[in-house]
Amino acid sequence: MTIPPGGFQPLTLPSLQPPVAPAAPAAPGSGTTGNTQGAGAAGGFSGVLTSAVNALNSSQVQADQAAQALAGGGGNIAGAMIATEKASMEMQFAFAIRNKALSAYQQIMAMQV
Repeated sequence: MTIPPGGFQPLTLPSLQPPVAPAAPAAPGSGTTGNTQGAGAAGGFSGVLTSAVNALNSSQVQADQAAQALAGGGGNIAGAMIATEKASMEMQFAFAIRNKALSAYQQIMAMQV
């Protein structure tokens, strides 16, 4: 196996930062600034979580399609390996986040009030 002249490019995982929407203009006379970020904001944590799960599912589907194409006699072995490794790494990352969130929840539940 030879390494390409530019070397290997690192895989990038999907960003878990929520998109920042521009503030909507306030209605005249409403006394608000139009910034709706917070618990009732569109998207919020659930939107970020949904987009991260959708990205994870998309990479799993791509890896499955690449493996099926390779098993069918076509496809690119390097592309299939890259897709399956990317999907595997993203799944490990999702498990790590889940474990940290569960640990934080358990610590909060164990607190004395």
